Amino acid sequence: MGEETSVTFKGPEQTEDQVEHNRLIDVEMEAIAYQYLKLISLALTIFYSLRAVTYIRMAPAEIAPLLWAPSIFLGLVSGIVFGLVKYGKMPHRSVASVSAIFGFVLIGHVFWNLYLTGETQQFVNACFVMITLGIATTSRRIWSLQIALCLVFYIYALSVMDIEIRNYVQLLVAALILSGVIFQSRAPLVRKQVSLQLRLKEKAQHLEAANKAKDRFLANMSHELRTPMTSVIGMMDLLRGTKLDAEQWQLLETAKTSAHYLLAIISDVLDYSKMAAGKFVLKPEPFDAAAASRDVVEMLRVQAREKNISLEFICYDGPILVLGDKIRIGQILYNLIGNAIKFTHEGKVTVTLARQPSGGGKDSLTWRVEDTGIGIADAHLPRLFERFEQLDQSETRGQQGTGLGLAIIRELVTLMMGEVEVSSVL
Repeated sequence: MGEETSVTFKGPEQTEDQVEHNRLIDVEMEAIAYQYLKLISLALTIFYSLRAVTYIRMAPAEIAPLLWAPSIFLGLVSGIVFGLVKYGKMPHRSVASVSAIFGFVLIGHVFWNLYLTGETQQFVNACFVMITLGIATTSRRIWSLQIALCLVFYIYALSVMDIEIRNYVQLLVAALILSGVIFQSRAPLVRKQVSLQLRLKEKAQHLEAANKAKDRFLANMSHELRTPMTSVIGMMDLLRGTKLDAEQWQLLETAKTSAHYLLAIISDVLDYSKMAAGKFVLKPEPFDAAAASRDVVEMLRVQAREKNISLEFICYDGPILVLGDKIRIGQILYNLIGNAIKFTHEGKVTVTLARQPSGGGKDSLTWRVEDTGIGIADAHLPRLFERFEQLDQSETRGQQGTGLGLAIIRELVTLMMGEVEVSSVL
């Protein structure tokens, strides 16, 4: 016996995400159709009202009621639909059906008028209707049915009327082509744009959720790391009080320096995560800005001395009493001055504090940190205060950090309603 092998090919099944995405597209398309219906119903209300007035005044008496009565009825119905749509009383799921009915009624009314009056102008009106359907319809099935109905009535009217049909056939072909081109170029494009907007919205939501999860992770991890690191530094301080030889003392100092560096990184990450989550709060208190600045300079003087760099603090005013977050201002200055010392190999670092009147009985404070260091290229200046951005690796080799310090400074200065600027000369 021979063997029989059959192979069946199945199209790819839609995933749940794809099904939900298509459902959302249909919902958005219904919303667009809802707006179209509002415009169409308003236009038809005005059109049929004017049409009824025209028929009452100008139509022959024997057929006038057959012309103005449907116009008045359709005008009333269109006005009711417009009111329901305008005030959100019509369910979205009914929009497609109502729009389709409007199209069919419009087609029927045109050819009803043609039947009663015999005016060849109604053929032109029918062509305008077909073009309008191509503009206003978003469903391919409904558009096809409406065009088919209009085509049937149009051809039947041409066959029973004693007129030269050539020009009207050409008019019909032109209207069909124009309606089809408009529909094919607009409806799929609208659907594609809706799909793209939904995908962008979904990606934005996913990115926002990922960022929130990242921020929560960073906040939790940095908090959990900072507590034991503080304990480690405290134990090192206790160890310094014991008897140590020179080598042990040097090893302990190196370990403590590294621990402080790691603690600073952890603090930066914690500050960044709080800022990203919008939970960072300043704690203003009265303090002397000049004294606080001088304290920060003195803390960093040892580092400057180790590099044979002159560190100067200039403040021509006496005590400057302000209301602000003393700790965070000290953090800003410590970071800026520390960076200046880090990238200065010879010369000096100068810190200047100046008070200037800013109007309204208030003063503004300006801190300026200048150094004779290696400088920064103009191309790097725009991204200097961006998160996770650092200078070229060759310039900062051996001086690496998280890239958050300057970004945190900018956030802090912004929270204090200030500005931070940088300029450099190579």
